Amino acid sequence: MKREIELTVKSNMPINKCKEKLKIAGYTLEKELHVKDIYMRSKDVSLQSSNEEILKRSVLVRDVVKNKSSVHEKELVYKEKEYNEKGEIVSSNKYIVHIDSVEKAVVFLEKIGYVKLLEIEDMYTEYSKGEVVIGLQDVKDLGAFIEVEETIKHREITDEMRIREDLKQYLLDTKLDIDASDFDVKKVFLALDNMRKRK
Repeated sequence: MKREIELTVKSNMPINKCKEKLKIAGYTLEKELHVKDIYMRSKDVSLQSSNEEILKRSVLVRDVVKNKSSVHEKELVYKEKEYNEKGEIVSSNKYIVHIDSVEKAVVFLEKIGYVKLLEIEDMYTEYSKGEVVIGLQDVKDLGAFIEVEETIKHREITDEMRIREDLKQYLLDTKLDIDASDFDVKKVFLALDNMRKRK
């Protein structure tokens, strides 16, 4: 289990412009990934349930290709999140199991009562400056997003709201054109809402 505190915002500018601004501001390119997530939900959960309820009963099968190589890193991921009354994430843990085959994992989950919910695919580019790591995500059918995760200095801090305020400032300090009305964008919620609209 790994504690995971991150903020995600919608970018008002294309990813290539974000990359240019970060380079000019002294950020260093760390890695580029192609990420494909297949969300599998329990058959026991209705699509009419809240997004939070659906995801509590969902597992994702992740396939990551690093730096335009042919090496795939495959995982089963369960994200345990707690939300406050405003729908903001107040606590998050991630459980990861490495797997050999995405296809076999999907079949296995189907055999034990899961069905394919949706897929999210994105190009992820990570930059760093000092201890701050900024992730740029170009998400298929959803747009451009920017995220920041807790830093090493935050590992000893237990007050998650204090950490979230630090992360918010890190995002603002990038001077990227972001939608500052929501620092807790949930891409999977947007994808779920889009899926329901199409049905």
